[in-house]
Amino acid sequence: MARDTRNQLYSFIREGAAVGLLRAGAVLAMLAFVACTSNWLSAADFGVLALLVSFTTLAAGFGGFGQAEMIIRSVAHRRVDGDEAPEIAVPNEVIGLVTWVSTIFGLAIAVYLEFAGYPGIVCIAALLMTIGLSVMTALTGAARISNRYALAMAPREIVWRAVAIFALGSLAALGRRPEVGAAAILVGSSIILCALWQARRLQVRWSSLLKPSTDALQKSYLVSSGTIAVSMLALVAMNTVDVIVVGERISADAAAAYFPANRLALLASFASMPIQLVVEQRFAAELATNDRMAMQRTANQATLLHFILCLSLGICVVGGFPFYEGLFPTADLLTLKLLAILVAGTILSSLLGMSGSILVMAGHQDVFAKTTIIAAICATALLLVAASAGNLLIIAAVFAGVELARKAVLAVHAYRLTGILPIARLRL
Repeated sequence: MARDTRNQLYSFIREGAAVGLLRAGAVLAMLAFVACTSNWLSAADFGVLALLVSFTTLAAGFGGFGQAEMIIRSVAHRRVDGDEAPEIAVPNEVIGLVTWVSTIFGLAIAVYLEFAGYPGIVCIAALLMTIGLSVMTALTGAARISNRYALAMAPREIVWRAVAIFALGSLAALGRRPEVGAAAILVGSSIILCALWQARRLQVRWSSLLKPSTDALQKSYLVSSGTIAVSMLALVAMNTVDVIVVGERISADAAAAYFPANRLALLASFASMPIQLVVEQRFAAELATNDRMAMQRTANQATLLHFILCLSLGICVVGGFPFYEGLFPTADLLTLKLLAILVAGTILSSLLGMSGSILVMAGHQDVFAKTTIIAAICATALLLVAASAGNLLIIAAVFAGVELARKAVLAVHAYRLTGILPIARLRL
C-alpha cells in the first residue's frame, strides 16, 4: 500500500513537472511572439493584433464550451462500461459542438470589429482565431485523458505562435513589413492549421468538426457544458474585479499601484495549473470506478503539492520583489504590502484543495458554477464598499478573504456531495 502510494506520488510529480515545463515553454513562446510582432509591425498595427488576440483568447474560453472537462469525464465513464476506444469516439462525437458555438462567438466578435471600423480581413481573421483556439481548447481534454500532455498543450500554447512567427518572419526577411490585415490572416491561418493537425493526431476526423452527434445536442449535455463554461467566465471575473473597482472607484494612480501586485500574485496561483491538468483525469477515473480511497489519496497528494508549490512561488515573488521592482515603474512599498496580502490569501486557499475539479468531475458543475458566481457578486459588492475608504490594503484583504471563503465553501460541498475531503493533510 505504501509502495503504491509512493509510486502514485512520483508519477504525479513527474507528470506535473512535464506540464510545468510545457507551461514555461508557453510563456517563452508568448514572449517571443510579442517581441517579434512588435518589431515587425507598426505600433498601430501591433496594437490591433494584440487586441485581436486578447479578444479571441477570451472568447475561446467560452467557445470551448467546457468540452475539455466533459470529454475527460465521459471517457472515464465509458472505459468503466467497457466501450472500445472511448478516447477516440467521444471527441469525434462532441467536437462539432465546439465548432458551432465558437463560430457564433467568432461572428459576434467579427461584427463588433466591423462596426468599430476595422478592415474586413481583420474581422475574418477574428473568426478563424476564435474557432481554432476553441477547438484546441476542447481537444486538450482528449489528449490529457490519454496522458499526452505535450499534444494537449503544445498546439494551443506554443506551436501556432511558432508557425505565425515563421510566417511573419519570412515576410520581414523579404523586406516586406506586413500590414495588420495580412498579419491577422497569417496568425488566424496558423491557428486553424494547428487545430487541424492536433485533431488529426488525436484521430478526430475533420468531418466531425462540422457536425456534432445527436448525444452532444441533448439538453442535459448542453446544460452541463454551458454550466462549466459559465463557471470559467466567473473565475476570470474573480481575477479582475478588484483591479476594475480600484480603477473606477478610487483612482487611476491607485490602480497603477495595485495592478502589478494583482498580476504578480497570480504567479503563485499558477502553481495549480500543472496539478489541475494532471489531477482531473485521475479524479474522473477514480469516480467512475467509485474508488473513494484512491480518490482521497489523490486529493491529499494534489492539495499538499499545490500548497508546497504555492508557498515556494509566493516566497520567491514576495522575497524577490526588491530585485525586480524596477521592471514596474508604478510599483512601490505599498505594492509590496498589497502583494504580500494577496499571496498570503493564495497560499491559505491552496490548503483547501482542488474542490472545483472534484465537483466538476463528479458531475456537480452546477454547484461549482453557482458558488463561483455568488463569490464574484459578493466580491464586487464588498469591494465597492471597501473602496469608499480609499485604502488599497483593505481592498486586497477583502479580495483575498472572499477567495478564501469561496474555496472553503467549495471544500464543504465537495465533502458533502462526494465524501472526499480535499483539505490538505500532513501526510501523503
